[in-house]
Amino acid sequence: MPHFKYVVFTEPKPGQDDAYNDWYDKQHLAEVLAVDGFVAAQRFKLVDVPGNPQGASRYLAIYEIEADDPGAVIDRLTALGTTGGMVLDDALDLASAKTILYRPIAERMVKNSL
Repeated sequence: MPHFKYVVFTEPKPGQDDAYNDWYDKQHLAEVLAVDGFVAAQRFKLVDVPGNPQGASRYLAIYEIEADDPGAVIDRLTALGTTGGMVLDDALDLASAKTILYRPIAERMVKNSL
């Protein structure tokens, strides 16, 4: 079955980092993974080092989708969010959200251990 990466960039509303992270980790990830086609999820926080772009989203989630039609999987997720079937916490700055879907074009390479 085809495998895809769904990359989501988000921000909390000002001063709402704790509530945003609590909601995302304890509720939102499970709700997304309950949607047929989503098989894994992992969150990341931007590291403050020279070379990171200014204005980049501080939070990133990478979801893995296994489906013949990833668009249909995302449509199911979107429908849940717009019909109230999924909680979107007030701490989330929804206007900042950006999503991108990727498909692999080469095999995953792993460094060989000696």
